[in-house]
Amino acid sequence: TSLSIPFTLETDQIQENSRTIIVNRNLKIAGQQIVVQQAYIAPTGIYVDITYHKENTMKINRLISPKILLGKGKGAEVLSVSESGTRTLIFYNDNMDKESRLTLEVDGIDALEKSKRELVIDTETRTIINAPDNRLSISDQKTVEKDGVLALTLFTPKVKSGKISSYGLLLDDNFVDGSGSGHFMVRSPDHFTYSTVSDPQQDDKGSTLTYFFNVGNEKLPQPLTFYITSYSNPIQETDRVRIR
Repeated sequence: TSLSIPFTLETDQIQENSRTIIVNRNLKIAGQQIVVQQAYIAPTGIYVDITYHKENTMKINRLISPKILLGKGKGAEVLSVSESGTRTLIFYNDNMDKESRLTLEVDGIDALEKSKRELVIDTETRTIINAPDNRLSISDQKTVEKDGVLALTLFTPKVKSGKISSYGLLLDDNFVDGSGSGHFMVRSPDHFTYSTVSDPQQDDKGSTLTYFFNVGNEKLPQPLTFYITSYSNPIQETDRVRIR
């Protein structure tokens, strides 16, 4: 048995009560610029289009706790983000207040300097030679010598909101050995990818995760150089841009 309920979306009414505001102003956090291009305000929500400035020195993974402030001062209503894409932020909106000030505020960025995206490891001596910072370590859970799996543990601190960054550690599946020859990581028959992750260990300071990368059993010239595609690195700094 199925239940069918007729539903009509009044598109003309939605368009009548919607508007696009061209913003073209920048948020600036840790020297990085996030360009707020425009906002589409409709009964279905507030859609804010952003892009990252081409001259940024960091690769930005995400914005930390983006929100819309409706009104001014301490009495401003906070509209939390309902969906955060890489280029569009979507906020819930009942569209009842069409005149109050709208301000986009973020509490920081999860980003890494582009110059720090090389990870160099001697897998024979189990030594990290070059990494973005000291939060990354080689885990004892598995070793390359034993089964070709490199286990790396990353600690990610909590941000102001108390949430843990979910981007973790991702490496390109192509890496280079000490002689300059390229290799591809081995995809597990049990998984569609070359990496897996352990269950997170969390405390008041943050989260610790171990990531397993299958680099294969072949004995290679050391050290090995990997290219980081994502590395949780929350930078807590607040900035805001007025939309309306």
